[in-house]
Amino acid sequence: MSSATTTPASSLPIVADLHTHTSRSDGSCAPGEVVRAAAALGLSAVAITDHDTIAGLSPARLEAERLGLILVPGVELTVHWRGREFHLLAYGFREEDPGLNAMLDGLAQARVERLRTIVANLEHRHGVVVEFEAVRAGYPRAALGRGHLADHLVTQGVVASRRDAFDRFLGDDQLDLPRPSLDLEQAIHTVRQAGGFTALAHPPRDLDDSQWVQWRDLGMEAVETRWPAADRNTRVKMGRLARRLGFEIVAGSDFHHPGRAGRHVGAVGLGPGEWERLRDRLRSATIDASATVESIPAEFVPRAVSSRFVSSATANLDLN
Repeated sequence: MSSATTTPASSLPIVADLHTHTSRSDGSCAPGEVVRAAAALGLSAVAITDHDTIAGLSPARLEAERLGLILVPGVELTVHWRGREFHLLAYGFREEDPGLNAMLDGLAQARVERLRTIVANLEHRHGVVVEFEAVRAGYPRAALGRGHLADHLVTQGVVASRRDAFDRFLGDDQLDLPRPSLDLEQAIHTVRQAGGFTALAHPPRDLDDSQWVQWRDLGMEAVETRWPAADRNTRVKMGRLARRLGFEIVAGSDFHHPGRAGRHVGAVGLGPGEWERLRDRLRSATIDASATVESIPAEFVPRAVSSRFVSSATANLDLN
């Protein structure tokens, strides 16, 4: 089956969607469903990039192997740099790497503790009693976030919809509760130690070349140049920046839920030539070294960044 979607800058078909989310983080489709959607469009490859977890990769791989689709191992990490939050896409890492898994385990625990605090605040501030373990039991394999709590409130009849839950109880303006976040430099380093590489997701418009050069020098190798919310001028600008500064190019739909116009699986992605270049990068390991839990610097422990520092680049990812 040929792809029904094309890259924004040409008539070339999209063959790889490198930014998707599943029910293992804040998406609503199971990993296998996302893979099947990619295969139905005739894509060659899809990356599962759930927030702060790689739990969806194993079930996605089983389905990808069955359908003859390339699954790119990925994850979207919440990071901070100079008091500002960004999202960092990581690809091509060794999933069993001890350092990578220690990093993700730390994030998972920080997410649990944050959600536990939110549940306590619901009772203290609003008189809404929620059994935290019931929320946890409802999503045993997910990286817990506010979206899961919102869905639980819908199920319990407390609110009419997920949007209602955020408007009344869970929005940043109601909580002002910091989100778990990793130091950008340490995140880049750990992914490289695991044989992978990183890309800045949906970059904000106000970054200048000096910031990009600093990140490149820290080991960031790629940039997301196309995503659904980016207009044509932004996509052209980011593509030129990537070429000028020597970054690899990634692109994807940032898929979370079916039915969102322009954000279905395969809505945005790489064309054939772009994919082949990136595939060459995926075939090579950046650093052939094994990280250990003991080797992780103390400052690597996830910290919280206040929601007031969140950039507009992450405004559409508000369910964590």
